Amino acid sequence: MEKNKKIKFSDNFVWKCLIHIFLGLHCLHDMKVVHRDLKTLNIFLTKEKACKLGDLGEARWITGHEEEEETEERAGTPYYLAPELWCKKQQTKKSDVWAVGVMLFELCTREYPYDANNIEDLEAKILENKTLVVPNYVTNDLTKLIK
Repeated sequence: MEKNKKIKFSDNFVWKCLIHIFLGLHCLHDMKVVHRDLKTLNIFLTKEKACKLGDLGEARWITGHEEEEETEERAGTPYYLAPELWCKKQQTKKSDVWAVGVMLFELCTREYPYDANNIEDLEAKILENKTLVVPNYVTNDLTKLIK
């Protein structure tokens, strides 16, 4: 879907998507699997307007020692990578949840929370850990959840 920034999603649609995404993610995490490439392009909308997680090509089993290990391997799309992944830590359930937060911001604003012209600037912005500025047209409940 090409982004049309003029079209804003209704709050009901955003909440419905978020609930479906978290239910799917909960199922994956219960099976000890991390998705590792959550992004809006990997969320599919059914005819009934249900959101389904897709593209599990980067998914991996959780071994239980991920948070202690460093890795050179990094999977996923840079805009959705959690801060720990930029520091060469293993991807965990928390990394997937970070990606859902990025998707939430994107669903509400039609923009990425951290945008940059190159990968180095994107990494710096994500690692700065500044509080996001959420546009005032986003409702209070969704703004609180984003923050």
